[in-house]
Amino acid sequence: MKPVLVGCEISQNPLCRVINFIRRLLLLPRSFVLRSVFVRGVPAYGKDSFAWLYLGEGESLEHLKSFYFRKIEEENISELSLSGLAGKIKEARGRGILLFVELNRMLSFMVPRQGLLTLPWIRQRVSLKSKDFLDRRRYIEEHYGRKVRKFRYAFKITQDRSSVARFYEQVYAPYIRDKYKDACHLRSLEEFLFLLSSGFLLEVLEEDSVVAGIMCRKGQGTVTAFAFGVAPEYSYHLHRGALSAAYYFLFQWAQANKISTIDLLRSRPHVFDGVYEHKRRWGAVAGTDAWPHTALWVFVAEKGSLPLIFQKQLVWNNGRFMEMGQLTGLVLAHEPQYIRDEESHGADVDDKLDDRRAHEAEVKGGLIKTDGEHDEP
Repeated sequence: MKPVLVGCEISQNPLCRVINFIRRLLLLPRSFVLRSVFVRGVPAYGKDSFAWLYLGEGESLEHLKSFYFRKIEEENISELSLSGLAGKIKEARGRGILLFVELNRMLSFMVPRQGLLTLPWIRQRVSLKSKDFLDRRRYIEEHYGRKVRKFRYAFKITQDRSSVARFYEQVYAPYIRDKYKDACHLRSLEEFLFLLSSGFLLEVLEEDSVVAGIMCRKGQGTVTAFAFGVAPEYSYHLHRGALSAAYYFLFQWAQANKISTIDLLRSRPHVFDGVYEHKRRWGAVAGTDAWPHTALWVFVAEKGSLPLIFQKQLVWNNGRFMEMGQLTGLVLAHEPQYIRDEESHGADVDDKLDDRRAHEAEVKGGLIKTDGEHDEP
């Protein structure tokens, strides 16, 4: 990504809104001829084989296939014109097929109203004064603070360019390459250095060695965690809580510097996504994000049951993200107005205590793929 676009990825001033509009306009032709992909296989969660149909420009296709299926048994690919979209949706729903539709957000008016709205990526933020965060402070101290004290971690804030370059080359880049393999999309060193005009690097130290860190940007009352890294021997450092120590120290720094909101950036909109779950444990609430140029709509079949993995898909309804499984019996709100460049910070979900307890029971039961710590992809 060009460094000049970095600011627009993580903020929404008037200039960035114009740039986002131009970016979506330039990418609009991708949605004129759509991919029609029918996939059947063994679900990533559960045993019974199921299928869905994807109609869209392809931006999220590979992620959806790898996330929803443990093993793909059948895949049929064809093309579909944009003008034939509504008819194809009607036909598939009548046949009892679940659908994903993905279009440029400028074309949302072409999607039938029955679709449940979501995004390829959502934004997770922590309000340090929210009940959601305050209720978790004891948990944070008992789980993450304990490891910080046990291993005597410390932290350092720096804006030194050579330190940032060293962190990028020796910590961030090797870690991201190892974690994501062929799916890796590295940020550039130029982006890191560009952020120093309004940001800093938080390094986690064990004695004199950097074991983890976060590249951050400071805004008006907000700090954004732009990129994370862990030193080589990743499993060893993750097991000892090095990455969680970076989160822990960032929260300490934010509270000491009168920051009200910590922006943990993106995760996938699904309860079973490990990155989403790890950020949720710090009190992060899901909200919309203006940066992705596409939106996703989920269409439930007119007949048949909804598989568990679909029940845990997050969709936008009545001004917040919620699980599809919670929408049973509700009047669903189709709200494309969020597709404006304004971002929503979501809503506190502490009034859904029973849902949260059920969710935490699922984590303990091993449904959610977590390896202890996660970072921003």
